[in-house]
This record gives sequence, structure tokens and C-alpha cells, in this order.
Amino acid sequence: MALTSLVKDELSRINVLKPCCRKAEVSTLLRFAGGLHLAAGRIVVEAELDTGAAARRLRKDITEIFGHSSDLIVLAPSGLRKGNRYVVRVHKEGDSLARQTGLVDNRGRPVRGLPRQVVAGSTCDCEAAWRGAFLAHGSLTEPGRSMSLEVTCPGPEAALAMVGAARRLKIQAKARDVRGVDRVVVRVLHADHPMAAGARRMIFGQTASAGQPSTACIPPANLRHSVCSAASAAAPRSVSP
Repeated sequence: MALTSLVKDELSRINVLKPCCRKAEVSTLLRFAGGLHLAAGRIVVEAELDTGAAARRLRKDITEIFGHSSDLIVLAPSGLRKGNRYVVRVHKEGDSLARQTGLVDNRGRPVRGLPRQVVAGSTCDCEAAWRGAFLAHGSLTEPGRSMSLEVTCPGPEAALAMVGAARRLKIQAKARDVRGVDRVVVRVLHADHPMAAGARRMIFGQTASAGQPSTACIPPANLRHSVCSAASAAAPRSVSP
């Protein structure tokens, strides 16, 4: 299993209890992996994910935090996509969910960046936002001379919001436009680099426990000389409210 998949699998298992963190994660995940559609004059919220665990986590949070039901659609591999894709769709109360998560403003206009409650939230909200963004469209480069953590963003406003969230966590992130696609990149050279522990905290948050082994450390040992610090976050433990 690729390093990115291992990290996403761990992220999907993290148990977060604070409502503000769960809201921030869902809002960011829907913004980065989702889209708003109109069906019969009503808003439909969709999010397309590459792992079933992340889709189940999103459905669970939508139900428990926002009180809406959702459908799960599995898309078979096609074209360049080798694995299944998982679409979480909220149809009946999509307009309500869109307002609750900040995807649209009070006038029903789409929000281009991240919701204000996420941008102006606490550091735990910033961590949750990065967790949601990584689950939606994040990746880790494979071990080499250097490694990086990268998130593909839906637009420049969202990219700048993620850079700001990283800055609040004391992590240096850069927004880049690569062939018309907005990305945010965090580069880490080795595990002892000051940014390595920060990158781990940014993705796994305070739930990461450095004293326990992690499935994401199963790949080669040179992961310890890279952003594997993010992947070596260990078995999660609950975040108390």
C-alpha cells in the first residue's frame, strides 16, 4: 500500500470528540472533495473520496454533527483511475448542510475559500481543517532525497486559507499554481527537521501519540528521514471535549 494510502487509513481511524473539530474537518473535506449541484431547484452536496474509510467517516460525522442522512455511491475503476471512488451525497437537505458547513453564505452564494468559523477558529480547528483537506486531496511523496506533503485545492482562496492555517500551527507552507491547479506544499527533508513534528501534528493533530507504533511506518526505514514523521504518528487516542 502506498504511503499516502497508509496515512489516510490512519486518519480515518482517529477518534475526535470535540464538536468544533469535527465540524471543521467536515466543512474542509466537503470544500476540497465536494461540489454543489442544483437538482430541481435544490442544492445537492457531493464529496468524492478515494477511500471507503474516509467516506464512512464523513457520513458518520454528517449524521451525528449536522443531523442529515446521506447516500454512498461506489464508482468502479475507469480510465486512469485504478481504484474505486466513493461518492457521499446529501440530496434531501443539501441546502441546509451547505449553510451549516459554510459552503454557501446566508444569501445562498458559494463561498470561494474556507468558512469563517474554520479560518478564525482555534488551533484544533486548523488541525482538523488540514486533516479534512488531506483526506480529500492530500498526498505524500514517496521516500527519496526529500519528501513533501501536498494538498490540491479547489481554488486560490482555499489554498491561501490552508497556508494561513499552517502558519497558525507554526508550519511553513507554500501555495503554488501548477498548470492551473492550486496546490499547497509542505516540504520536510528529514525526521529531525523542526518541521517534521509540526507536519505530523498538522495532519494527525493532538490525537497523535509518539510512543506507540504506527502502521504507516511499515514501509522502508528511510521514511524516518522524511515527512514519515507525519505518517509515523502512531495509534490515535480520543480527543476529549
